[in-house]
Amino acid sequence: MIRTMADEFEAENPNIKIDIQVNGWSDYWTALEAAATGGSMPDTFWIHSNNIYYYGSNDQLLDLTDYIAASDKVDLANYPQGLDDIYNINGKQYAIPKDYDTIALWYNKTLFDEAGIAYPNDTWTWDDLKEAAKKLRIW
Repeated sequence: MIRTMADEFEAENPNIKIDIQVNGWSDYWTALEAAATGGSMPDTFWIHSNNIYYYGSNDQLLDLTDYIAASDKVDLANYPQGLDDIYNINGKQYAIPKDYDTIALWYNKTLFDEAGIAYPNDTWTWDDLKEAAKKLRIW
Protein backbone atom coordinates (compact mmCIF):
# COMPACT_ATOMS: atom_id res chain seq x y z
CA MET A 1 0.00 0.00 0.00
CA ILE A 2 2.79 2.46 0.83
CA ARG A 3 4.50 1.80 -2.48
CA THR A 4 1.19 2.39 -4.29
CA MET A 5 0.80 5.75 -2.56
CA ALA A 6 4.41 6.63 -3.40
CA ASP A 7 3.85 5.68 -7.05
CA GLU A 8 0.76 7.89 -7.23
CA PHE A 9 2.66 10.79 -5.65
CA GLU A 10 5.59 10.35 -8.04
CA ALA A 11 3.21 10.29 -11.02
CA GLU A 12 1.85 13.69 -9.94
CA ASN A 13 5.34 14.99 -9.05
CA PRO A 14 7.76 13.53 -11.63
CA ASN A 15 10.76 15.43 -10.25
CA ILE A 16 10.46 13.71 -6.86
CA LYS A 17 11.50 10.11 -6.28
CA ILE A 18 10.59 8.28 -3.08
CA ASP A 19 12.98 5.76 -1.56
CA ILE A 20 11.04 3.65 0.94
CA GLN A 21 13.25 2.17 3.64
CA VAL A 22 12.01 -0.40 6.14
CA ASN A 23 13.82 -1.06 9.41
CA GLY A 24 13.04 -3.07 12.51
CA TRP A 25 11.65 -1.19 15.53
CA SER A 26 14.91 -0.74 17.46
CA ASP A 27 17.00 -0.12 14.36
CA TYR A 28 14.51 2.47 13.16
CA TRP A 29 14.84 4.67 16.24
CA THR A 30 18.61 4.29 16.31
CA ALA A 31 18.86 5.31 12.66
CA LEU A 32 16.46 8.24 13.11
CA GLU A 33 18.41 9.58 16.08
CA ALA A 34 21.69 9.22 14.19
CA ALA A 35 20.19 11.08 11.23
CA ALA A 36 18.88 13.84 13.49
CA THR A 37 22.23 14.18 15.23
CA GLY A 38 24.01 14.33 11.87
CA GLY A 39 21.56 16.83 10.40
CA SER A 40 20.35 14.45 7.69
CA MET A 41 16.86 13.41 8.73
CA PRO A 42 14.63 12.01 5.99
CA ASP A 43 12.09 14.37 4.42
CA THR A 44 9.21 12.23 5.64
CA PHE A 45 9.09 9.42 8.18
CA TRP A 46 6.86 7.77 10.74
CA ILE A 47 7.04 9.11 14.27
CA HIS A 48 5.58 7.38 17.29
CA SER A 49 3.66 9.30 19.92
CA ASN A 50 6.37 8.42 22.45
CA ASN A 51 9.00 10.20 20.33
CA ILE A 52 7.24 13.25 18.89
CA TYR A 53 8.15 15.62 21.72
CA TYR A 54 11.86 14.77 21.51
CA TYR A 55 12.03 15.78 17.85
CA GLY A 56 9.32 18.46 17.79
CA SER A 57 10.66 20.40 20.75
CA ASN A 58 14.25 20.36 19.47
CA ASP A 59 13.67 22.10 16.12
CA GLN A 60 14.08 18.84 14.22
CA LEU A 61 10.64 18.96 12.57
CA LEU A 62 8.89 21.40 10.27
CA ASP A 63 5.87 23.22 11.69
CA LEU A 64 3.05 22.01 9.44
CA THR A 65 0.31 24.23 10.90
CA ASP A 66 0.07 26.71 8.01
CA TYR A 67 0.46 23.98 5.36
CA ILE A 68 -2.38 21.99 6.89
CA ALA A 69 -4.59 25.09 7.13
CA ALA A 70 -3.99 25.87 3.43
CA SER A 71 -4.48 22.28 2.24
CA ASP A 72 -7.60 21.04 0.52
CA LYS A 73 -6.42 17.42 1.04
CA VAL A 74 -5.44 17.29 4.70
CA ASP A 75 -8.23 17.50 7.26
CA LEU A 76 -7.27 16.74 10.85
CA ALA A 77 -10.98 16.43 11.64
CA ASN A 78 -10.74 12.98 10.03
CA TYR A 79 -8.89 11.80 13.15
CA PRO A 80 -9.86 11.74 16.82
CA GLN A 81 -8.92 15.03 18.52
CA GLY A 82 -6.65 13.23 20.97
CA LEU A 83 -4.61 11.83 18.10
CA ASP A 84 -4.16 15.26 16.53
CA ASP A 85 -3.15 16.63 19.92
CA ILE A 86 -0.32 14.10 20.29
CA TYR A 87 1.50 15.70 17.36
CA ASN A 88 0.84 19.29 18.43
CA ILE A 89 3.42 21.04 20.59
CA ASN A 90 2.72 24.54 21.86
CA GLY A 91 0.06 25.14 19.21
CA LYS A 92 2.18 23.89 16.32
CA GLN A 93 1.29 20.73 14.38
CA TYR A 94 4.41 18.71 13.62
CA ALA A 95 2.87 15.58 12.13
CA ILE A 96 -0.23 14.30 10.42
CA PRO A 97 -1.66 11.04 11.75
CA LYS A 98 -1.03 8.18 9.35
CA ASP A 99 -3.47 5.85 11.05
CA TYR A 100 -4.53 4.81 14.49
CA ASP A 101 -5.31 1.64 16.32
CA THR A 102 -7.43 0.57 19.20
CA ILE A 103 -5.87 -0.20 22.52
CA ALA A 104 -8.01 -2.51 24.60
CA LEU A 105 -7.85 -4.70 27.65
CA TRP A 106 -9.13 -8.22 27.27
CA TYR A 107 -9.80 -10.16 30.43
CA ASN A 108 -11.32 -13.43 31.58
CA LYS A 109 -14.43 -12.68 33.65
CA THR A 110 -14.42 -16.16 35.16
CA LEU A 111 -10.92 -15.65 36.62
CA PHE A 112 -11.92 -12.25 38.02
CA ASP A 113 -15.10 -13.75 39.53
CA GLU A 114 -13.19 -16.65 41.09
CA ALA A 115 -10.64 -14.25 42.62
CA GLY A 116 -13.34 -11.87 43.86
CA ILE A 117 -11.89 -8.97 41.90
CA ALA A 118 -14.08 -6.29 40.32
CA TYR A 119 -13.88 -6.05 36.54
CA PRO A 120 -11.63 -3.37 35.08
CA ASN A 121 -13.32 -0.06 34.25
CA ASP A 122 -12.34 3.34 32.92
CA THR A 123 -11.04 4.50 36.31
CA TRP A 124 -8.32 1.85 36.44
CA THR A 125 -4.71 2.89 36.28
CA TRP A 126 -1.73 0.77 35.26
CA ASP A 127 -1.11 0.21 38.98
CA ASP A 128 -4.65 -1.17 39.39
CA LEU A 129 -4.03 -3.54 36.51
CA LYS A 130 -0.70 -4.64 37.98
CA GLU A 131 -2.26 -5.36 41.39
CA ALA A 132 -5.09 -7.35 39.81
CA ALA A 133 -2.59 -9.34 37.75
CA LYS A 134 -0.66 -10.26 40.91
CA LYS A 135 -3.86 -11.61 42.49
CA LEU A 136 -4.80 -13.49 39.32
CA ARG A 137 -1.50 -15.33 38.89
CA ILE A 138 -2.36 -18.95 38.39
CA TRP A 139 1.14 -20.40 38.37
